[in-house]
Amino acid sequence: MLEIIALHSYVSTGLAALVKLVTLVLRFTKENVSFVSRALLHVHSTDLRSLTPDDRPPS
Repeated sequence: MLEIIALHSYVSTGLAALVKLVTLVLRFTKENVSFVSRALLHVHSTDLRSLTPDDRPPS
């Protein structure tokens, strides 16, 4: 009986850790996707022809 209780405790702890890990990964991914989409919108809205030669990125 003690082995079953120990196994249940081990599995519960493992599942709790897995849930925390998945939550952390999803939160991190959501923030990065939001950042990348905002950066892409900024790039699309910037007209490179309006930059002076000194402001242009190196080719």
